[in-house]
Amino acid sequence: MTIDMARSLFNLKEVSCETNPNHLTVEVAGKLHSRVQRLSVGVQSFDDGLLLQMKRLQKFGSGQQILDHIQAFAGEFQTFNIDMIFNFPNQTIESLKRDIEKVVESRTDQVCFYPLMTAPSVSDSLTGSLGKVDYLREVDFYHRITQDMSRDFSLTSAWTFSRKHSGMIDEYIIDYQEYVGVGSGAFSYLDGALYANTFSPASYEKKVDLGELKVSSIRQFDKLQQMRYRFMMELFGLRLDKQAFKRDFGISVDLGLFPEMTFLQLSGAFAVNDEQSISLTPKGCYLLVVMMREFFSQVDYLREQGRRSLSTEERSVFLGTYGSPSISPKDKFKNEMVKPIKLTQNE
Repeated sequence: MTIDMARSLFNLKEVSCETNPNHLTVEVAGKLHSRVQRLSVGVQSFDDGLLLQMKRLQKFGSGQQILDHIQAFAGEFQTFNIDMIFNFPNQTIESLKRDIEKVVESRTDQVCFYPLMTAPSVSDSLTGSLGKVDYLREVDFYHRITQDMSRDFSLTSAWTFSRKHSGMIDEYIIDYQEYVGVGSGAFSYLDGALYANTFSPASYEKKVDLGELKVSSIRQFDKLQQMRYRFMMELFGLRLDKQAFKRDFGISVDLGLFPEMTFLQLSGAFAVNDEQSISLTPKGCYLLVVMMREFFSQVDYLREQGRRSLSTEERSVFLGTYGSPSISPKDKFKNEMVKPIKLTQNE
């Protein structure tokens, strides 16, 4: 399989893989036990009413059934993560609190709480199926999450929470500035360029057989865009190394990103801003959540391009759950089933 081949070709340190609750079985997830360090499961919510609205109840089961599947695999991976979404139009503080309680009960090592994304391509269907999103209450939901989760978890990125006793592997690019995605629909970031593999498994397989590059699109970032991307990703990880930034770009972050630095400073986003580093206040953490939400919403066109390349049969197989516009950032980039892996090579 792909993971075994990648390990035979490269000196890999970490492998991350995405899946859905219905794949938490011995036949699927069991085969990943010795191959994957970080397994992440898209849950979104344990609330049956919200699962029904998202058209996930019939496919993945009730919140309790999903919880049972997760608990069965707790402790089987170096990092076992679940993805949750908050700020659904019909979500209440009470249902959010119940979701948090279920997260604690799940015994997973890590959880990501994403704000509901409303990319332009799905905004109309989202309003029709779930209702209009109220961004004014998003900050209240976020602070409720950070407050309640702090009893059992530590904040390790702006929206990631890890068990206090464990050292976690975060899926986003915090420790590593560049990454390579393997498999159909995977993304890579190398030398200031974003690469998107073909979304079609059939096309991907054909390109492998022909020895061709599997990339379907490339976007080159200019220096300012690279600095902004680095700035956002490092602060998303709660700390930016100002000396490393200056070394890599030849200019200080204070001068290179003067408008961004001024805005965040005046907004009270920085807990520390000295010659060495920047760290965030709780308000700053929420501002990074907003930045990441907007970033993922704006790159949704790449996902749409990928979906258009799929055959009718592939759309039926892989995009069945996209009837709901309630999607996490990773769902934008990756197919359903066991999703493309992220590989991190030893330095």
